Amino acid sequence: NAIIKERLGLGAVKTMPVFSSSLFSEKYSGEISEWAKRNVPMANGFFADCKYNFSDGKTEIELMHGGKQILEDVGAQNLISKMLRERFGVTQDISFTQSDGYDAGEDISAVQKKIDSMAPKASPVKSGSSRSFDPVKEDEPPREHIVKDGIPYYLESVKPIFGNVIRSQPIRIDEITLPEEGDTTPVTIYGEVFGIEVKDTKKGKVKVVTFNITDNTNSFSAVMLPKVEHCDELLSKLKDGAHILMFGEVEFDTYRGEYTIKPKCISTVQMIEKEDNYPEKRVELHLHTNMSQMDGMTPPSKLVERAIKWGHKAIAITDHGCVQGYPEACNAAAGKIKIIYGIEDYFIDDIKEPDKTYKELRSYHQIILVKNHVGLKNLYKL
Repeated sequence: NAIIKERLGLGAVKTMPVFSSSLFSEKYSGEISEWAKRNVPMANGFFADCKYNFSDGKTEIELMHGGKQILEDVGAQNLISKMLRERFGVTQDISFTQSDGYDAGEDISAVQKKIDSMAPKASPVKSGSSRSFDPVKEDEPPREHIVKDGIPYYLESVKPIFGNVIRSQPIRIDEITLPEEGDTTPVTIYGEVFGIEVKDTKKGKVKVVTFNITDNTNSFSAVMLPKVEHCDELLSKLKDGAHILMFGEVEFDTYRGEYTIKPKCISTVQMIEKEDNYPEKRVELHLHTNMSQMDGMTPPSKLVERAIKWGHKAIAITDHGCVQGYPEACNAAAGKIKIIYGIEDYFIDDIKEPDKTYKELRSYHQIILVKNHVGLKNLYKL
């Protein structure tokens, strides 16, 4: 492909094998599964151990591990039918069934139906080719969190902000299969938004919104063109630090020279938070905030707020050689938790080797905790 592209000066080249229709038979079932796994990322796992039933103009695929609704939602049956038509010149009506031993209640689409019955249904938003956006009113969430193994967010927290409700199972970003140039691959992923940018267009009817999304296995860029009149509402929710669930198409962006995702549907989600359910709460006596260079990244207020949420009665702030985190921690406590002021400092033993300078002696770390106001004054003097 690369040689043809270079010699003919083409932007992209794609080669596809074409076979005689007489060669199409049940012997090709394994190739169908492998093609689906490469071109429909949601198919990974669902096509394992599947069984094929070929009849006149019809192919029934029995799924041993569920996923019927998910595959149908992303149009996997149409993609497979198109592939067979292009390669063999045959028209096959593709359908999915699930093994009798599979519990369909575990499908994320089934869970979504349960959520829909528990809360008022939001009006769907039409995406269309123009990637339109219509604000969706916030629904009252169910009282109990709904979780599913392998999904790191609360299922009832999914709130559409662009496009329709997403019912397909998400995959990790590092599981995305890149399509060939000129093709697209449907994909559903989740993650945290960062690096969002907004640019105007010449005609001024739409804006170019680009952002990155990461789930800590990998990152991907997304490009969308929302209408100007809907941008403010959209960007009030789609912003740096927001956690989203996104369905879209992966394609090679010739303008940017990289693969990007064109979102069709976006929902905000609330990630499952760690909890401290132990009856006897601990008191953290050695804690670094972002005031500790190279040893902490979280602001004091966030750490204090988390300790309050976990029901801790006290928490110490012991940054490396500084006390600048105290005011923020004190304000965040708001009388709901006791702040133990402290510091991690360094000392040397200059008694055994008095002739050496402090730079030549081995240094040690120690934690100093303040007991009262007198101790706080003494710490400031140190």
